[in-house]
Amino acid sequence: LAEYEPELEVMTPQSLSIATFRFVPLDLADKEEASVYLDELNESILHSLEAGGKVLPSNAVVRGAVAIRACVVNFRTEADTMDLLVAETLRIGRLRDEEMRPEPLG
Repeated sequence: LAEYEPELEVMTPQSLSIATFRFVPLDLADKEEASVYLDELNESILHSLEAGGKVLPSNAVVRGAVAIRACVVNFRTEADTMDLLVAETLRIGRLRDEEMRPEPLG
């Protein structure tokens, strides 16, 4: 599902039960100087997702970049849960970006 959202960068090929992705604001997608900020932003998103309790992804580091890792191991997990993970990541990502973005990247 993340591959259909322009603000989500898929970090690894999707496997049977694991997906890794991260939130990247569209205007920062090709800015190498934003890499440290994007790591901090995605760590913040992950903590907010965990605190919200609606979805519980974990973290990963892929090619040196912080990513959000969804690992589906419960056979009762349904598509709407994965839709919620994507929606919450986008919602929180946009909010955190507004709050956290440093001036030089703005």
